[in-house]
Amino acid sequence: MKIDSSAPGKILLLGSYSVLEGGISYVITTDARVHASIKENDKNEVVLLSPQFGKSITGKIIKDKNKVEFTDVPSEMKLFSVSSEIAIKYLIGIGVSVSGIEISVKNDKPLMYSIYVDENGEKKVSKTGLGSSAALTVSVIGGILKFFTNKDDLEVVHKLAQLANYIFANKIGSGFDIASAVYGSIMYKRFSEKSLGNLTQNSTPADIVRVVKKDWDYDIKKINFPDTFKLTFVDFKGESTSTRQFVAQTYKLKEKNPEYYNFLIKSMDNENASAIKYLDAISKGNNSESNLRSLRDSINMGRIYLKNLGISSEIEIEDDQQTKLIDLACMNGAYFGKLPGSGGKDAVVFITKSDEDKLKLNKFINSNKQLGILNIEIDNRGLVASSSKLKFKTKN
Repeated sequence: MKIDSSAPGKILLLGSYSVLEGGISYVITTDARVHASIKENDKNEVVLLSPQFGKSITGKIIKDKNKVEFTDVPSEMKLFSVSSEIAIKYLIGIGVSVSGIEISVKNDKPLMYSIYVDENGEKKVSKTGLGSSAALTVSVIGGILKFFTNKDDLEVVHKLAQLANYIFANKIGSGFDIASAVYGSIMYKRFSEKSLGNLTQNSTPADIVRVVKKDWDYDIKKINFPDTFKLTFVDFKGESTSTRQFVAQTYKLKEKNPEYYNFLIKSMDNENASAIKYLDAISKGNNSESNLRSLRDSINMGRIYLKNLGISSEIEIEDDQQTKLIDLACMNGAYFGKLPGSGGKDAVVFITKSDEDKLKLNKFINSNKQLGILNIEIDNRGLVASSSKLKFKTKN
């Protein structure tokens, strides 16, 4: 038997920084995916293959110790191995007999990192912030569970993937990227750290099952991004932003001026909640001009607060040049635009209301040699896993 599973890349449209404080967020999923193919092998081993990285590792299933043991794991394969271990430990914990498997992963082209050389001759990684790590975690865990149980339990996949990410990063993240890779386009509020217990990579199968069976305090609502809109995802060529550094700077503001920080976070959260309300209505067919304008107004007000958070934190979440770019784009077909995720120089998202507007916008974007349009579209689906004899069908 063979299982093919895949999970989507994401765009954090609403909730930048405020999601880390328990605020509401909205995540769009795309048709760019990470694919995992799981098949049997005749040895008591878990073989992990990443052809695009040119890496492979093999772990032994040690049944008397209820674990999989990998040795000499390169950094590029660490998340892959942790995700596999968590899924297999969970299966052992619920009494499933685990045998040898081979897992091969492949990213669609938009989810692959590119390497460029900066003006100082140093190699840098250019990323788009589409969440390939989360998609890898979910596709691997979802595929393994499907292989051994033939069930599609999204809640279990979601919790295991959050646990894998927590153990890999040694900290709790916002979690929206994992959640959207499982459920697709969603409204999301993060869970508290108490949901995770104190699990480590050495935790027992029983520990993992116990935490998965608990009620977690996240909030997820499925809201498809309206098909009224068209997406243009624009990459800043040869540029990249460190989310970790940007978040660290905002936390400095939180320590220095908590009152103003909290005001900005609350103001953004209020605008995000308003925008999500209109998105939900539009996705259900109530795409009145009033709802469309109110959605745009809430997003634009949120941008103002977000820009002020950047200024006060001494980082360029949205610099003046990017503000000008969005303003010009809205004069050339875009209905609204926004820097997704942590902002900076990863990417900018534009939304149009018609194919004609999208063509006009794309012509404007293509006139700027520093910008590139990424070949992705909105796809509101999350994890997909099925038995198949077919080879990968990937997005080039």
